[in-house]
Amino acid sequence: MNGCANQASKVEGKVLSHRRLTILSVAFLIVGSILAGITFQRNPHKTTVAFQNEIAVKTENPAFKTPRSLAELLDLSPPELEHCDIAQMNLLCAESLPGAENLNVDEMLVTLDAWAQHIKSEIDRNFHHYGEDPAYFYNSTNFYKMAMMGVVLYEDYSIRYNPKWIAPPGAESPDDHFFADSRDVLIHGLIGDQHLGTCSSMPILYIALGRRLGYPLKLVKAKGHLFVRWDSPAEKFDMEATSKGVHYYDDEEYRKWPFPLSETDIQEEDYLKSLSAKEELSVFQVLQAANVVPQVRSPVSLSPSRWIQRDTIAKPGSDRVYAKQGQQVRPDQANLYGFVNNDPQNEFDPFGLESSKPPKPDDVPECYTSQPLPPSDPVCDRYGERTYLGASLKCFCKTPWLDDPWSRYVRACLACMDAKGVPIGDAHSACYSVADKTYPRPTASLGLAWCSCRK
Repeated sequence: MNGCANQASKVEGKVLSHRRLTILSVAFLIVGSILAGITFQRNPHKTTVAFQNEIAVKTENPAFKTPRSLAELLDLSPPELEHCDIAQMNLLCAESLPGAENLNVDEMLVTLDAWAQHIKSEIDRNFHHYGEDPAYFYNSTNFYKMAMMGVVLYEDYSIRYNPKWIAPPGAESPDDHFFADSRDVLIHGLIGDQHLGTCSSMPILYIALGRRLGYPLKLVKAKGHLFVRWDSPAEKFDMEATSKGVHYYDDEEYRKWPFPLSETDIQEEDYLKSLSAKEELSVFQVLQAANVVPQVRSPVSLSPSRWIQRDTIAKPGSDRVYAKQGQQVRPDQANLYGFVNNDPQNEFDPFGLESSKPPKPDDVPECYTSQPLPPSDPVCDRYGERTYLGASLKCFCKTPWLDDPWSRYVRACLACMDAKGVPIGDAHSACYSVADKTYPRPTASLGLAWCSCRK
């Protein structure tokens, strides 16, 4: 799946004195609604106005030790993460991922500092546009600042949504390989040579730059999408950062786009909430995990239970194979996906004559009522050196901060199913699903645990 939605833009112009102010109309490919954004053609001869409450770069906390690696980042406590640069968190999560082989985090942070200085000067120098017509900026000097940031990023630094991934919401496919290149989902793709990103990375770039200027910007989740929020006691508004320029919204827009949200969705998944630093990191770790999983799961493709190799059906001798499995093959029914009952992850047929099938979760219903277990329970040691999706099962089971009711239930359920021989993938799906019906899932804590236990 492509992981996030985007917008496509067209430009309409209105001429002002000494400068052209462009109002962008954005046609949603899925809902057809029209949105407004702003870009400028800047005039170098106008008088500047300085916003005294801003700073050119972020202020460091002298007591905070900046992490230099992903391991150091994951060792930080939630209060310490609040002092961590969102750009540094994002870039460190790209460590060792495809597309980040030559990543230099320090150089990219220096680049962001320079960009922030330039954006600040352009915001000050072009402030006369706000004075000439405040209504174009929703009578908000803060939105003017963000709009000007979007202009500079688009015109001076050629920041663009990667055209490869422009598609209407819902048009993704399981095998589109959106997560194959980390540059498409983390911000080094925007700061590096290609200057391309998606909704997974572009909002983080705006937030990283804005925080360097002292702006109270937050990362917010919608379904299949990330966006930016100006969140201060005096003013709050949402912004779409994936088009040419930025667009001004309130939460109602993201209740409908890119996918409708129910109240249950909002409560269970923390949609439309200004995220904490710990929650921001969990978002980046989900993107990191998605980039790793395709490598972990090969030689099986991203579509569940589908072999990369050609199916054996209709090949010489296949009639005997399927007859052995109680199936009949006709010449006009090629590719019936009957090989190991279309479940190659959990069944095997070493000689092409039969399928040996381990128990399914519903074959051991007693596991659903197992007594909840804490992280200190010795049952975790039974996993030994085994891994699942690239993480140590023993480490994950013993993670001390996974001690909430959901985690205790899942730990016991998984241990029971593992003892009964249920494949670990099936067990996770079943235990997670049952736990979700009773307890809130600790998504951020699970993301931290996965990265801490990654092999």
